[in-house]
Amino acid sequence: MGFVEVQRSRPKKFRGVKPDIALDKLLRKKESDVEKELEAFKIKTDELKKLLMLTPSLKTKDEIFWATAVTETEIKKVVVSLFSEAKESICTVPHSLGMPVLTIIFDEFVRSLERGVKVKMLVSPQFNNFVSFLERKDEKIVETLKKNLEIKAVKNTSSYFGIVDNNLVILLQPHPLDRDRLISVVKIWDADLAKNLRKEFEEMWKTGKKFDLREKI
Repeated sequence: MGFVEVQRSRPKKFRGVKPDIALDKLLRKKESDVEKELEAFKIKTDELKKLLMLTPSLKTKDEIFWATAVTETEIKKVVVSLFSEAKESICTVPHSLGMPVLTIIFDEFVRSLERGVKVKMLVSPQFNNFVSFLERKDEKIVETLKKNLEIKAVKNTSSYFGIVDNNLVILLQPHPLDRDRLISVVKIWDADLAKNLRKEFEEMWKTGKKFDLREKI
């Protein structure tokens, strides 16, 4: 581990290395080992992704599956997955973006836009909190949002949901005693439900007023 130097004599003699030097050497070695391990893991991950993409998945004709999140940690994971799992499009009526999870979901949100995911968002007046949040962000990130995110504002919304790639639905339930918090999130894989909600979303979209980020920021 580099903490001791050895004199190859008879008998052998040992000398302790100064702690600050020994610990610095150990730290550099650990960093190097982790970097090598991470690089090898990335290569294996890419290989596995390619392999799994070629493997046909077995699905029933009308596959429906749902999962519910009720704790704060679980809710944050589900909301983040809304953007990380998207491949083509997201239509969403989000809960107030002044909520604490904003800072957690934001990086994944931006990455989805960079991957080419088309995002339509219907927002309430609380969206101004999001604009204030963006004013502190890097210009490159703001430009990504301006180019790849469509936003329309509506006066009020009574429900909060999202449709991902026309087969996944996210339902967000506000807390009955605190509208700035979520009490639960339901994630539903149901193509028919997604299709019907998408129609409802498009009707709401027609009535919304265009929200120009270029103008607001």
